[in-house]
Amino acid sequence: MMDYIELGLRESSNGKPSGLPEDQWRDLWWNLIAMVDPEAAIADYNTMSSNYNNEAGESKAHTYHWLHTFNKIGHIQTGTGDITSNYPAALVFKKGNTTNYLAYNFSDSSITVNYSDGKVMVVPPNDFKLESKTD
Repeated sequence: MMDYIELGLRESSNGKPSGLPEDQWRDLWWNLIAMVDPEAAIADYNTMSSNYNNEAGESKAHTYHWLHTFNKIGHIQTGTGDITSNYPAALVFKKGNTTNYLAYNFSDSSITVNYSDGKVMVVPPNDFKLESKTD
């Protein structure tokens, strides 16, 4: 994904969202960068001190929340390595030696999510569940 980000930010004066012209969706670029390098996204975001125009339909509160959520839960592991799950709304994130398992249950009854690393998680109906494991 970093290749895509670098390609997309070629028009930026500094290679970061803060160097883009006003109409170039800085907030969406920060959101994308946060999925692979949340610390870098937050550092660049902080240089703007919320002095930017958010993309239509986006909010500054959402951008802030997105960046800091990815910084807290870590880098996505599902789809990038060996971990998979039996449920489409289940993800795995890694931050340091902590693995974070997250799932959302869209149904009206509890479901069991099985991860390929052996983790099993029961998710209540119409709810999120987050469980962490430290190595």
